[in-house]
Amino acid sequence: MWRRLFAFGLIGVVNTAIDWSVFWVIGTAVPGGAEFAGLAKAASYAAGVVASFFLNSRITFRRDYLAMTEGTRGAARVAFARFWAVALLCLGVNALTYETLRGTGYLDLPALVAATLAAFLVGFGLNQAWTFRSRA
Repeated sequence: MWRRLFAFGLIGVVNTAIDWSVFWVIGTAVPGGAEFAGLAKAASYAAGVVASFFLNSRITFRRDYLAMTEGTRGAARVAFARFWAVALLCLGVNALTYETLRGTGYLDLPALVAATLAAFLVGFGLNQAWTFRSRA
């Protein structure tokens, strides 16, 4: 479990970089983007989810993902749909945590860190227990 948690965390660093970069670009490069912090956060988070599924299905949960999808038609789509269900739940956790903790500024680093950590813990637990759980 610790190896998986570590791999999930490292992949999370990559996803967080994608998330925060997209969030920053929307807030600074899009005219009026900072006025829509909630939507910007949702868009940036979604960009990280796509990368997260790709990396986690091939690294963190590789063995389980291969067992799930080997010889089972449509299993990859089921895993992707489950991953998105978890990601949407985590998006709610992420956005709610960020909106609850952020101050008056757009880019509130402590609120971003807390939101990311909360989504990380919920995401790891649910993805291990449900999304990538080996049925074999």
